[in-house]
Amino acid sequence: DTYGIQTYIAPNIHPFEIIQSMTVRAKSKEFTESSGFLFYETLDGFNFKSLDNLIKNSKVTDYTF
Repeated sequence: DTYGIQTYIAPNIHPFEIIQSMTVRAKSKEFTESSGFLFYETLDGFNFKSLDNLIKNSKVTDYTF
């Protein structure tokens, strides 16, 4: 979740460029001192998450080769 509502007009800009610019402007509700957001895609779809949330919920996985 993000804090606040912003109005943003984006003529002649590709959708992914708009999303990228929002990663800097968005402010996290949970982590008020967050350093920003990341927009990325996984097999489950697109994600827009704060860096602090990713670090907090990071999972350590063991890999066997």
